[in-house]
Amino acid sequence: TRPGTGKGAQPKLGDYGSDRDGKMGIASACSKWLEWNKLLNQGIDPQLLEKEQKQVEAAKQIDARQVAASDGLTVRKLVRDYTDHISRPGGLKSWKSVASKLESALQDHLDMQATELTRPNVKAILKRITNSGKPVMANRTLAAIRSMYNWGIKADWPCQDEDECEGVLTTNPCLQIEANKETPRDHTLTKAELKKLLKNLPKTSLTPDQRDVLLFTLYTGCRIGEACQVEWADIHDDEWLQPAGKTKNGHAHTVYLVQPVQDILESHKGGRYVFSS
Repeated sequence: TRPGTGKGAQPKLGDYGSDRDGKMGIASACSKWLEWNKLLNQGIDPQLLEKEQKQVEAAKQIDARQVAASDGLTVRKLVRDYTDHISRPGGLKSWKSVASKLESALQDHLDMQATELTRPNVKAILKRITNSGKPVMANRTLAAIRSMYNWGIKADWPCQDEDECEGVLTTNPCLQIEANKETPRDHTLTKAELKKLLKNLPKTSLTPDQRDVLLFTLYTGCRIGEACQVEWADIHDDEWLQPAGKTKNGHAHTVYLVQPVQDILESHKGGRYVFSS
């Protein structure tokens, strides 16, 4: 009868076989049965006790692995491994900028354990950047550190055996840190502003290629980076077919080219890229 429940039970002592194979022979089974019988007489469920002991031992092993793993996880390594991750094909196009922000902001903390970077540390970093007159840069830095730690929490490393690394990072030091308020920069040119821009553009110190790139972005609505990557292979009569790998959202789409844009293209024939310099 199982203690505490009054219900009958047929407990399993183990799998029959040779002790050398990790199984249970007759002698071992008799010894365990006597031990279990003694516990039952004391009102203790031997199976439940054995289960609890295994859970405690497993928890100790996990704690030991986490301590051993975290000893090698410095902020420097976290930054380096996160940079490797986001710079891979399909990662962030702005990975160089993100890596630069992380290394600059965390330069005084690179040799500390990643688990020891605290909210006060991060808040002090952001306050320093904000007080230098760069509140938006502070926001971008906050986003970069937060993303890095979120990735680190999901990653099972830095051990060779992934099972030994689970839970090395369990908290994000950016938790509940508020970003600085930003003034929206969105602005649509009025007709008067657009006329003024087109009139004065030739008078600027921009090179002809730079002026054409700027006009190209105005007429197509694309980004400067996208304009600089336009290849002749993507131009088909009055259409610009943007491949998925060259757009910020990762989706291919077609841009119809108005006559002023076609005139710009005519003056840039030759080479792989439309705007070669």
